Amino acid sequence: MRGWIYSEKVRAHQPVAPRCEVERVVVVAVVGEALIDLIQEADGRYRPTPGGAPANVAIALTRLGIDTRFFGRLGNDRFGALVGENLRRNGVALDHCVQATEPTSVAVANRGQGGAAEYSFYINGTADWQWTADELGHLGKNARALHLGSLAAIMEPGASVIAEQVERIFAAGKTLISFDLNLQPSLGVSREREHERVSRLVASAHIVKTSVGDLRWLYPDRLPGEVAEIWSRSRAVVLTRGGDGVSLFRPGVRPVDVPARPTTVVDTVAAGDTFVAALLYRLLSGVGKDPAALLRQGPTEWIEHLRFANAAASLACEWPGANPPMLSEVNRAFDGN
Repeated sequence: MRGWIYSEKVRAHQPVAPRCEVERVVVVAVVGEALIDLIQEADGRYRPTPGGAPANVAIALTRLGIDTRFFGRLGNDRFGALVGENLRRNGVALDHCVQATEPTSVAVANRGQGGAAEYSFYINGTADWQWTADELGHLGKNARALHLGSLAAIMEPGASVIAEQVERIFAAGKTLISFDLNLQPSLGVSREREHERVSRLVASAHIVKTSVGDLRWLYPDRLPGEVAEIWSRSRAVVLTRGGDGVSLFRPGVRPVDVPARPTTVVDTVAAGDTFVAALLYRLLSGVGKDPAALLRQGPTEWIEHLRFANAAASLACEWPGANPPMLSEVNRAFDGN
């Protein structure tokens, strides 16, 4: 690397009045990594930007007006302080974060073809993966929804601790659980081990978000739609297809395809995380608090939810780095879609 610079050029957090009637007492818990993305600039330098898929989801939720708690382990260095400052500045509650003794994880993001982000990771012995059961004892308490996924769901020893807590919360039946695979084969993980991990977490989720790329790597001998349909027998599965939009699979009904919103792509950093947050925002605006009831919404409602999520994700692609849009911006894009 030729060097790096830091930029404070981010959207300011502003309280906004949700258009959908989401109760302000709604709490979404998000568990996972909060790391630093080193994003390559046009001149070859690298800009350190707070990131990590779960942290991005938490920020995206707060910018949509959702009361969000983040369960993360913040590194004991300047990067960890930067990550914490960014979450706090965006209104994310950090009461359940752990101030770790380990350093912050780092992801180096290079822009590939069409602005797609390609990552390399520096994560051995870093803070995000050292969870203990005591540190996650309050995960999901008083929350209407819990979101997890990405690296924290794969990296041991913490991944097993998270999975055990998610199974406990799912069994209680009071909390909507969202799982985003967001696989990273570049870590050199075993496909067989990933089968086991993913199957365990899918079984404890009401909503699974995955991508064509995820499923092509995980099940190279099957079509992505085939895998999504199998998983959807007792849950909702959202299969993202990049510029081709998304497909929704639900129990007992035909899949639904929703096209992407046309946009000019600067990069795709945090686009999927923004999509997840926007979808949760819409689902939590539904009547009733029972997770199963939320998923029984009709096809018209689901199509609108996905159109809204697509609009949010498209805006995230128009701005460099992990910087989800504000609710007012998403509403304007959604209305003009």
